[in-house]
Amino acid sequence: MMVSEKLMRKGIEDLSALGAMPCYALVALLMLALGDGELFVMLLAGALVSYAVVFGIRLAYFKERPRREPHTGLLERLDASSFPSLHAYRATMLAALLGYLYPSWEMGALLCAYALAVMATRVLLRRHDIWDLLCGAALGALTAWGLLAFL
Repeated sequence: MMVSEKLMRKGIEDLSALGAMPCYALVALLMLALGDGELFVMLLAGALVSYAVVFGIRLAYFKERPRREPHTGLLERLDASSFPSLHAYRATMLAALLGYLYPSWEMGALLCAYALAVMATRVLLRRHDIWDLLCGAALGALTAWGLLAFL
């Protein structure tokens, strides 16, 4: 029996949500509850940096999403811009930080699969193209490196 297109889309949207801010915030709070204050601070700083960087770029450069979104105000315009991908940024930054601080090949494989799955869903949902994702992932990796080096 074939999975309906509606069910398939819902599954893809759910997987995509793993790169959204609520999931990221949940991981940060979990780290705080588990007593890893250092990682909590890095994740909090990373969230602030990611929004500043992405919205700064989107203010200077607007790129339509593959599936265009109507927008009237500034906040809608920032959300309607696809470059760079904030989901790819967050997923890559989270994977890099967790992978560095909790190193094992199993954790690394799981975190890579997580970040790649989030990015794949963004293309499948027609929210981003590959360049949006690559730039978002590069910025996420660079931010993770900066947080590890300077915090």
